[in-house]
Amino acid sequence: MESPDEPLPGLRLFDLNGRVLDDVQFFRQYPVREYRLSLAGQPPGVYVLSVRTDKGWVGRKVVKQ
Repeated sequence: MESPDEPLPGLRLFDLNGRVLDDVQFFRQYPVREYRLSLAGQPPGVYVLSVRTDKGWVGRKVVKQ
């Protein structure tokens, strides 16, 4: 059973102004091997994709042309 203090895996997409555009949470009992995040509704530009793992958050820039 998961502890209430244990962070769940997930991801967040931010614009460069820091606004959260998408926030996805996953559940440990339903493992996800692949997830596709669509930027179809977003204008061209630079975004930040942050992924939460057991070790913390990892962020990467994403460029949509």
